[in-house]
Amino acid sequence: MPRRAPAYAMHTATLPPAGLRAEQLSVSLAGVNILQQLDVSFPAGKVSALCGPNGCGKSTLLKTLAGLIKPVGGHAWLGEEAVSSLSPAERARRMAMLAQSSLTPAGMTVAELVACGRFVHTGLGERVSREDQRWIDWAISTTELDALRERELAALSGGERQRAWIAMALAQGGRVLLLDEPTTFLDVRHQIEVLQLVRALNHSHGLTVVWVLHDLNQAAAFSDHMVLMQAGRIAAAGSPAEVATPATLEAVFGVPMWRGLVDGQPVCLPRLASQPSEAAACV
Repeated sequence: MPRRAPAYAMHTATLPPAGLRAEQLSVSLAGVNILQQLDVSFPAGKVSALCGPNGCGKSTLLKTLAGLIKPVGGHAWLGEEAVSSLSPAERARRMAMLAQSSLTPAGMTVAELVACGRFVHTGLGERVSREDQRWIDWAISTTELDALRERELAALSGGERQRAWIAMALAQGGRVLLLDEPTTFLDVRHQIEVLQLVRALNHSHGLTVVWVLHDLNQAAAFSDHMVLMQAGRIAAAGSPAEVATPATLEAVFGVPMWRGLVDGQPVCLPRLASQPSEAAACV
């Protein structure tokens, strides 16, 4: 059974789950405008999926919300605080971000990786306190990695390794989790395991989650809120039922879509030219 979560540190104990938002946000990289006067909100305590075509600015937006990229215009907000007003250490204590692909440190075990999440509190090279160890043990247990805690990361499956990185993020103790394509390179079983784990963390601990997902049906099934991006702007935002419609998806992705029910679950798929018309009825 997962261990009880340790008491939140003083800086988070009195804070409710925080939402994220951007106001008139503009970002340029290498002289190219990536985000253009973008306005968007991600509700506190909810799971939000950020979707859109390749190169539309999803990862750039996520990194800007995390404070890793400085905008050329506008602001990103964590609750009522401008992200730019927080020090790097304070941002790391408040929210954790996992990039698309994280390098696997040679020889590092699961427990050692998860312990890295406490560096934002202890600093590099400092002794791990009892409270730090409680966070580490809880994060490992919550992600069901107890049996693998002494295993080297290189020996893990892709799904196990992704859970270890999520455990490290949990050990930071923040209330916001930003995930950039957390299911990339995983088979469907491990994709679902990761999605279910993050959804459970949201339900049990009230975490605010923003994840970039390419599978629109997984995004709709595991998220409370969806945001579609197109060419550096927000094309649609709302509940999955409001956003994942054939007309909206076709406008964003340039592919005719149909929406139907499979075992009672709404699904959207590309409409193939050879599909029978009765199979493409929208609901």
